[in-house]
Formats: sequence, C-alpha cells, structure tokens
Amino acid sequence: MSEALTMAGPVGQAGPMEDLPDPQVLASARRRTYMARYKRDILAEYEACDRDGKGA
Repeated sequence: MSEALTMAGPVGQAGPMEDLPDPQVLASARRRTYMARYKRDILAEYEACDRDGKGA
C-alpha cells in the first residue's frame, strides 16, 4: 500500500490553480454610475411607500 503513495501527483492535473486567471473576474473593476433621472425615480418610489414598505 505504501508504494501507491510514492507515485507523482494526480493524473491530469495541469498545475497550481493560482496560476490560472479567473475568467469570471474582470482585471480592473469599473465603478457603477447611475443617471440623475434614475436616482430621482428610485427616491420617488421610496417616498411613495408606507412605513412598512420603507423598512423592507
């Protein structure tokens, strides 16, 4: 049984995972920007809510 432990690493492993870039993560993050009209509409919707709606 100890002979099986002396084999080189797992079969088919290319290398360390930290060397591969993550395709889901952008290289540089971009800050979101919202137009004033969108912000105004969100605030108007919030103000139209009752007390329970504002807490949700």
